[in-house]
Amino acid sequence: MTADSNGYVGFDLALFIAEKLRAQFVFDMAQMEGNTATYPQVETIVCGTSVAGLSVSETRQIDNINRGWQALIEDLRLKRFQINKLVAIEYNKLVSESENRLGFGGFRNAPVAIGGTSYTPPTPLDLNSCWDELIARCQELEDNPLEQSLLLYAEMARNQFFGDGNKRTALLMMNGNLIQNGLCPITITKSREVEYRTALIGYYESPEQHRIQFFDFLKQEQQTMLKRWGYEIQDINETELGKTIDTNPKEGSTKHKL
Repeated sequence: MTADSNGYVGFDLALFIAEKLRAQFVFDMAQMEGNTATYPQVETIVCGTSVAGLSVSETRQIDNINRGWQALIEDLRLKRFQINKLVAIEYNKLVSESENRLGFGGFRNAPVAIGGTSYTPPTPLDLNSCWDELIARCQELEDNPLEQSLLLYAEMARNQFFGDGNKRTALLMMNGNLIQNGLCPITITKSREVEYRTALIGYYESPEQHRIQFFDFLKQEQQTMLKRWGYEIQDINETELGKTIDTNPKEGSTKHKL
């Protein structure tokens, strides 16, 4: 498996997708948190205008997620995105402001539990060593940025490094690494929430046994995005992806070979 066969579109186009669909990514992330905002409401907030009909907490959550995406896009544009603890903490501060009460501005300082599973995340005393282990595993996958990115998401979610906003932070970190390596970004849609949570809980409880299932789910979401942008994609088990992209899918049908 190579980067070229796993969603490679080039850095400029990967970043353009994130910029063009930022409101969609914010909407998807908010929906997965149970936020009741409609897409038009989210798009309006992303554009900097207040909306009626939402609670203060829902509006704040959308604004926080948007600020997280803005920070990620700016970091990528300025070539300063990195997989490290400080970057993860900064993104978590943005997406979890007013929600994270267990060590805001750093790793969590209290135990946490996850609903729907018997799995228990590491204790606060173990989080730094868990992070170091994750970084070491990511470094072993430097020649495979797709697998590296998926591992980063899965393990950040599983270890619950923060008091809140873990999956939101993990999604930003995953996409930062994908885009930095010229790979198509991934969003997780509400329509597949049951599949997502089933695969994620399986990974929580038995990472080795459920790794392929969870990673394949994320790859399918990436392929959905690629199709939206004009890719002709083979089956997920195939090794080659189509390389025809429509750089303006909503306004034209001109396609370009990468």
